[in-house]
Amino acid sequence: MGKKDAAQRTHLSVDQYRKNIGKHEQKRTKKDVNRMKNEAQIRKEGFRFQETFLVILSLLAAVMLIYALFYFQITPKD
Repeated sequence: MGKKDAAQRTHLSVDQYRKNIGKHEQKRTKKDVNRMKNEAQIRKEGFRFQETFLVILSLLAAVMLIYALFYFQITPKD
């Protein structure tokens, strides 16, 4: 009976060890996933800022082009 008890205790400690490894891996994986999500979010926000800047710049260029056309049309040709 003593041998059965000792074998079972060893089995329980191995199971506990495996559970601890599983918990550690799960925490590590969760941290990695969160880090990747944050990096993707930062990239997405950066692209949004760049896109907005380009739209504003193109609108400004269009307005300046129209202004230049009107300026050259209205100026007298002496």
